[in-house]
Amino acid sequence: MTLADAREELLAQARLDVNLYKGLTLTEEGNYVEEAAGATDLISRACIWWSKLTYCNYDDSVSLTLTVNQTTPYDCRDLDVVSKRILRPRTVTINGTTLTRRDGLEYGLWTYAEFQRHYPTYRTDSSGQPRIAVWLPGDKLRLYPKTDSAYTSYIEGWTIPDDLVNGEDDNEELPVPSEDHQAVVRLAVSFGTLPNASEEEAWRRMSANDNWWREQAERRSRENRNAFLGRKTRGSCPDWR
Repeated sequence: MTLADAREELLAQARLDVNLYKGLTLTEEGNYVEEAAGATDLISRACIWWSKLTYCNYDDSVSLTLTVNQTTPYDCRDLDVVSKRILRPRTVTINGTTLTRRDGLEYGLWTYAEFQRHYPTYRTDSSGQPRIAVWLPGDKLRLYPKTDSAYTSYIEGWTIPDDLVNGEDDNEELPVPSEDHQAVVRLAVSFGTLPNASEEEAWRRMSANDNWWREQAERRSRENRNAFLGRKTRGSCPDWR
């Protein structure tokens, strides 16, 4: 299903809240005009939320732009820092070397508690090629030591789709698996109908009369994470839920 197909399906299912999204206007005759731009925003938001729910987008080579002597963590939702927005990282590779967990035996990231306990002076330590990656709250990644060069670097992990662009992406497939396209449209309908819906409320509306959608999301989430998050691959990061 392309974006244009999804938009047509969306507009066939519900009248949307014209106050929520650009492109949805009210005519002089008092009729709602459901224009393409607003529908695209709804579908884009639904794709992103479904991706977060199900961990359905994975990339093994998301580029990471390093800044020499940067002392602050890297924002993994900033597209000036990463080539794709990161939902959860699994491994980090710096200059051809994949970083390991604290035990040094398996690839992965450290917890902040482990890192702080072993490197309490990390803020003032000398720079060098990073050998430790730490996942922090707020979708931030800390590298230690702070880098002394803009090494070629990659993150492997689950990603969040880019925002869909009205007109430009009309003929592109939705950035979720094809078997989930109808779920995305249903979720977009829930976002757009009155009264205004948060992610949680939209999800509740979507599941109110048919719990199959929730079961589908939970099953996909288990499948997509279990493909990598066995004991030997999950790393020591917290909050892999």
